[in-house]
Amino acid sequence: MVDFSWTGFLETFIQFFVIMDPFVSIPAFLSVTKKFTNLDKIAAANKAIIVAAIPILLFAFAGTFIFGWFGITISDFKIAGGIILVLLGIELVLNLDFGDKDSKDPSASAIIIGVPLITGPGVITITILSVASYGILVTLFAGFLSLFLTYVLLRQAAWLQNTLGKDTLDILSRVMGLLLTAVAISFITSGIGELSSKAITNILASLK
Repeated sequence: MVDFSWTGFLETFIQFFVIMDPFVSIPAFLSVTKKFTNLDKIAAANKAIIVAAIPILLFAFAGTFIFGWFGITISDFKIAGGIILVLLGIELVLNLDFGDKDSKDPSASAIIIGVPLITGPGVITITILSVASYGILVTLFAGFLSLFLTYVLLRQAAWLQNTLGKDTLDILSRVMGLLLTAVAISFITSGIGELSSKAITNILASLK
């Protein structure tokens, strides 16, 4: 019987949802699809979510192999991934842009919403770390639930923006960014602590 940690599921789901931050994707989706028919908007949302799901599946199943191939440890990735998440959090909180996500091609823009806007380095980081901590089942359930909720929000993007307003969406996105930064710092401190503990253990062992 496969163990399923509901605590791990809830923790991973929150991390996924915070990092995916659909409140950032909604304005981008509306901009890309403003001249689309309703059917085209649905197709664009479908494409964005399918594209976003691919990296989660890839790194959930192949992340361990990739780590072994390059000689990377989970502690290493916690630090490196944490730094990336800090940058993403700062980007959201301060409304900065560390990368070009614009495209004149509507089809390409829908793909860009999927990757890297919904699933970027942060989601890949959470996927790998969650698999290491809670297993593939918890990770995929949490990731796909986050994708499903993001998909629902994209389908209701126009209604949400009209109801909540751009300012409210911006505030929600900044709150998500603050939470993301806190998660990132916890990853970095955990990774440094693990590496430091290992180094101290090795030093003490060499002195015996």
